[in-house]
Amino acid sequence: MRSQLLSAFILIFSILNFSCKKAGNLPVDLNGSIDFENHSAEHPDKEKFQNILNKYKKDGIPGVSMLVYTPEKGMWIGTAGYSSIEDKVPMKLFNVFHSASVIKTYMSVATLKLAEEGKLKLSDKIDQYLPAAYSDNIANAHEATILNLLNHSSGIPDFLFESSHETDYYNNFYATFSTTDYLKYIYHKKALFQVGEKFEYCNTNYMLLALVLDKVYGSHASLLTDRIFKPYGLLHSYYKDETGYPAPFGTVNTYVDLYGDGKLQNSSGWERNFAKNNIGHDGMLFTTHDCFLFFKALFIDRKIINGQSLQTMLDFKPARDPINGYSFEGALGIERITSPKGLQRIYHVGASLGGANWVCYYPQKNAVIVINANFGGIIDSPIANMFLGYKGRGKTDGILEAVEAAIF
Repeated sequence: MRSQLLSAFILIFSILNFSCKKAGNLPVDLNGSIDFENHSAEHPDKEKFQNILNKYKKDGIPGVSMLVYTPEKGMWIGTAGYSSIEDKVPMKLFNVFHSASVIKTYMSVATLKLAEEGKLKLSDKIDQYLPAAYSDNIANAHEATILNLLNHSSGIPDFLFESSHETDYYNNFYATFSTTDYLKYIYHKKALFQVGEKFEYCNTNYMLLALVLDKVYGSHASLLTDRIFKPYGLLHSYYKDETGYPAPFGTVNTYVDLYGDGKLQNSSGWERNFAKNNIGHDGMLFTTHDCFLFFKALFIDRKIINGQSLQTMLDFKPARDPINGYSFEGALGIERITSPKGLQRIYHVGASLGGANWVCYYPQKNAVIVINANFGGIIDSPIANMFLGYKGRGKTDGILEAVEAAIF
């Protein structure tokens, strides 16, 4: 429903939007290399996986990168399509993608690490960390705790989908928004529900979380760098403080089907501006392999946060009603889908004007799948449905279902 509303706003306001004509092609680096061992050429399922990527590239996805890891067969990583359509630059393993909302998992882990160190408590009310101007004007901000932000149970409205914000944003993709600008869109708006009543995904939660972490640590961006990127060898993950941000070496050009008619527009400039404007809920970049390293360290090696923190992180609650036998649950910066056959997918999905991501851990198989693409998944379109569509949501199976069927 939200993406349909977005499409409606775009149809109205992009007519007036001169910036639509200026997104433009941006240079993409041709000469890069990887710094990890890659034995994909010996993987027994290499042809099966590459054929999946080739199919979806043929069906319209401009460029895609995928990594599959299972304990029995090890890691396979590959690409298809282009990092720059205009220059016909092939997608490479070193290419860097926009994370969209996948950053929320990183933010959750960083917060739990500070809790382990005694620098905050998840039960702390957020108003003790926020400026009064925010707390006094945002519904539930005096009652919500850090935990309520993390598990999307705050009831605070989502600024991203306020109609006034959508109007302003889609009328000028190059506009500059401060955090205060964003939060003013929900000033004096009615709470969605009482604090703790239920799960409802909300980008404002993680924007406010970033402000809380700024107060505790000095900079939430430095927290990600210091506690996650550097200690776990994520040399190709970027958020605010890293060299070249928001377009470090290897960053892909991005594309979006604004009108759902199968015609792609270059959204590279728009997406990079969006990354600069946002905190906490979006704005990170990474390679597919770096994203895998994070999920492996978190869920397989279990070495980023301790066992109690991981248990807290994975305290799943119903997120929406079951559909066609699939159950949907949410926790702290992570979600879970369970199929009718019992297969569990612990994951975060990303969708923006220039990014589409699946990052998934399968606890019963101890497996990880990471899929990144350089197109905007937030707008309803045939390409978005091919990538993001999955059983139980009223859409056709997407690329992730094809990969799951191939390995499970």
